[in-house]
Amino acid sequence: MLEETNKKSLGFYKKPVAAGKASFNLKYSIVPKKPNQSILLRRMESMDPGIMMPESGRALKHVEGIEVISEWINSL
Repeated sequence: MLEETNKKSLGFYKKPVAAGKASFNLKYSIVPKKPNQSILLRRMESMDPGIMMPESGRALKHVEGIEVISEWINSL
C-alpha cells in the first residue's frame, strides 16, 4: 500500500488560490499543530456568507465539527 507523505500533497501548507478576504491574511489552508493559523478552521467558524465554509446551507456554526477539525489539526 502506498502512503502519501508529502505534506503539500495532503493539503498542509497549501496556499489558497483565490480566497480573498476569506484567507484572513493567513498563509495556508491547514497548518499542522496550529488550528488558529489555518484558513480552513477560520472559514468554518465564520458566519459571513462570503467567507463561511460550507458556503451555503447553514445558519449556525457547527460547534462539534469545529472542535473535531481543531483537534485533528492539533494532532498533525
